[in-house]
Amino acid sequence: MNIKKSFLVALATVTAVASVSAVAVSAAESGASSTGETALRVVAGDVTKGEVKVDENTVVKVSVPADALKEGEYIFKAAKVADAEMEKAFDAVVKSDLKGVYEVSVNNLDGTKTDLKDVTVTVANDKGYNAAYVKKADGTFEELVVNTGENGITFTVANGSEVVLAKVAKQQESSEPSKVEPTSSNPTPAPQPSTPGAPTKTGDNAAATATVFAVMGVVALGTALAATKMKKSAK
Repeated sequence: MNIKKSFLVALATVTAVASVSAVAVSAAESGASSTGETALRVVAGDVTKGEVKVDENTVVKVSVPADALKEGEYIFKAAKVADAEMEKAFDAVVKSDLKGVYEVSVNNLDGTKTDLKDVTVTVANDKGYNAAYVKKADGTFEELVVNTGENGITFTVANGSEVVLAKVAKQQESSEPSKVEPTSSNPTPAPQPSTPGAPTKTGDNAAATATVFAVMGVVALGTALAATKMKKSAK
């Protein structure tokens, strides 16, 4: 092999290695988790707030009520988690246009979880999340009470929980009044007789007219019979 051929083979080998590396990096970035953390200084009698940025578009904020923790230093940690198994389980029970799994916790400086029971979290981004769900021990998902607005979506959850944030279609309530169909327990009401002085119904008018004509027929027949008898007497 001459020098020219050797150079071309080496160049091809380097190009191939670079291409594989680029693909590997892209695949890792697409499914990787991202985490942010910040120090929290808790002062007795004060509400403690902190925020971290977990990716380019998402900021997670936490609010710890006054005296929920002893005065001291803590760490607030928020992560966007790549949990394919959890997302698959979620898709099986909830239909959403978009979703993301987040983990939030307030920890001691050594990384262990505090005795803080709940955390109030706001996730601010441009994805339009309008619902939050937490996975329970039995594998089901419980929908959390949320507030949505310009600042993002806010909810309260147990400290250290993984939460699925999603954009779901909310059912719109109908403005038409509900219709009650007759059933065995709710039969169609029977017509009620008219009360004195009340307006006469159309059906009642028809019955009254028929009665008047019947009476007039009987009177006319009686008159004709009487006239026939008078003629016979005159003869």
